[in-house]
Amino acid sequence: MDEDKNNQTELIPAEEETVETVMAEEVPEEMAGEVKVEAERGTAAVSVDEGAEGPSEEAAETPAEGEIEEEPVEEAEGGFSFVEMLDTVPEVVKNYLLSDELAAKRKQIFEERGLSENEKDIALFTELEVFFGDIELDDFPDELWSRLPWEDGDEERARKLTLDILGQVMLPAQAQVGDVTGLITELGGKVEDYPSEQLEIRQVSFKEGVEEIISGLELSGLDEDMRNRLRHIIDSHLRGVRDDMETGRMLTKPKKVGGIELTEEQAAAIVDVMKDRMRMTRFVEVVEQRGVVAEAKKEWSVEEIKEIYAGSAEEREEISKHRSEIVQQLEVGGVDIRNVFYDIINPPDLLPPTSSEVVAGLLVLANEDQLTAALNDDERYREVVRKYYEGRGNEAGFAEFEKDVNSPQSLNVFLQTVLRGYGSLDEQNSARLCLRVLNLLKKRGHAQYAELAAFDMDEGRFVWNQPIEM
Repeated sequence: MDEDKNNQTELIPAEEETVETVMAEEVPEEMAGEVKVEAERGTAAVSVDEGAEGPSEEAAETPAEGEIEEEPVEEAEGGFSFVEMLDTVPEVVKNYLLSDELAAKRKQIFEERGLSENEKDIALFTELEVFFGDIELDDFPDELWSRLPWEDGDEERARKLTLDILGQVMLPAQAQVGDVTGLITELGGKVEDYPSEQLEIRQVSFKEGVEEIISGLELSGLDEDMRNRLRHIIDSHLRGVRDDMETGRMLTKPKKVGGIELTEEQAAAIVDVMKDRMRMTRFVEVVEQRGVVAEAKKEWSVEEIKEIYAGSAEEREEISKHRSEIVQQLEVGGVDIRNVFYDIINPPDLLPPTSSEVVAGLLVLANEDQLTAALNDDERYREVVRKYYEGRGNEAGFAEFEKDVNSPQSLNVFLQTVLRGYGSLDEQNSARLCLRVLNLLKKRGHAQYAELAAFDMDEGRFVWNQPIEM
């Protein structure tokens, strides 16, 4: 987006206004009843028995039964057939696995490597388990070798078979199954020896992803407040703010402190549904519509831009209220704004913060000229960024961040992680509200951060100049 910087407008208001997009719902302290979960692959049922006095510990797995018709593969572990397992992958992957082209590739590989009928079944079944998420990609070579009834002297034959399957079958689906390229190289193969075409990755907006996961849960008996609380927990998980363990803890926490009060078994069943629905999917703020070109307004007046920037009166009122509350805490004396803001994004009572609280805290932190200092001196703030990179398996990214935690690039990652992750703001509104923080930082002598966000004249909205994947 750098080439469009001439079309972007930075706003420096005479007096910083506070704006907020409220996304979190008010939640009740209690919801009476017993919660039960019936779990099966990709779904979980949550029902409420109004006559019960507390949460039940019961959780039952109810896998469906079926027979394999399309491929000579035995039932997967747990009683799921090949046809049923196909429903756990996106349509593009399902079509790929059932395609005549892929069947021809498999046949050629098996014949060239001289596999018996039993060995063909083993190779096919092991390959499919990678696609269905039952085997990690990195474990595929060892799993295949351990299952084949071959002698130690056949290890090189097994390596070549593994490379054939990786390069011919899995490489086109690398975006779905993982780093196939790296595994081919590790086994001594050459990526250029295999086809370069790639399957299209499935993209779903965070909002649609949450509703898709909710649709896989039978939530009979949960009232709308509890459903909204569950939506917020799922959204945080999709954005990488909470990992599986932290999400499970939120689901089992008492209702009065922000949880849903499920048993560990029930929470685990829901996390499993999330993992199944998240596989082979990239979550984005907005899914771009192919072939649809929006007619952008090329000229925006200063007044129009300021109106978008200001947000609604309700937004300004809400964020101003929270900002005043924080300032009052500081006026008491002996209160560190760093502790106040950290407690906002990691509240002791575990109730998720509203976006207005997050934005208000950032504004006070910037106004007190403590934002960059916090990143430099406070390990807790760097931990926020570490969790972001760790959730994406990008240790190198965090190492680069630590080289200069006060660089524009580092602050960019921190602010987007906080506003979009903890604040649950979409990309456009997070950029708009971040600009207020940047304006305060500029007034405090930190002009180097001014270009992290701007108004894009072509798109007619606020944007991050370097958006990160959430």
